[in-house]
Amino acid sequence: MKKKLLILIALVALVSAITASTVAASANGDKKVAGTASIAWLGPANFLQSAQGGATLFAGGTMAGNIIASSPNGQIVLHVTPVFWSPDPVPGFPPGALILFCQEVRIVKGPDLGLPPVFCDVVPVTGGPVLVDIDGNILLRVDLF
Repeated sequence: MKKKLLILIALVALVSAITASTVAASANGDKKVAGTASIAWLGPANFLQSAQGGATLFAGGTMAGNIIASSPNGQIVLHVTPVFWSPDPVPGFPPGALILFCQEVRIVKGPDLGLPPVFCDVVPVTGGPVLVDIDGNILLRVDLF
C-alpha cells in the first residue's frame, strides 16, 4: 500500500510540474502553443522501471515540460527536459507527419551513461497514441494544433 501511495504522489508531482511549466510559458504571452506530446514506457522492468512525461510545443520551436525515467530499484534516475522541436524534418513526408524532437538529459542518480547532453529523435505526429520502438515498449502521442 505504501508503494502505491508513493507512486501516486510521484505521478501527481509530475503532472503538477508539467502543468506549472505550461502555464508559466503560456503566461509569457509571446509563445503560442502549437502542440503537445506525451510519452510512457511500457516495456520490461529489467531495462527501465518507469519513464513518463510530457511537453508543450510552442510555435517558435521551443518546448516546456518534463520527462522522468528510472531503472529498477532507482539505481539510475534521469531527468529529460524537452528543448526544441522542428516541423517536417524529413523530405518526402506529408507536412505535419513527423517532427524533430530534441531534449536534454540530466543524470539525477547513477553513473555517467555516456549520453550526449542534447539528443534528437524524429517522431510521428498522430494525435493519438502510437508504439514507436521496435519492441513496442514506448508509447508516444504527439498532436499539433
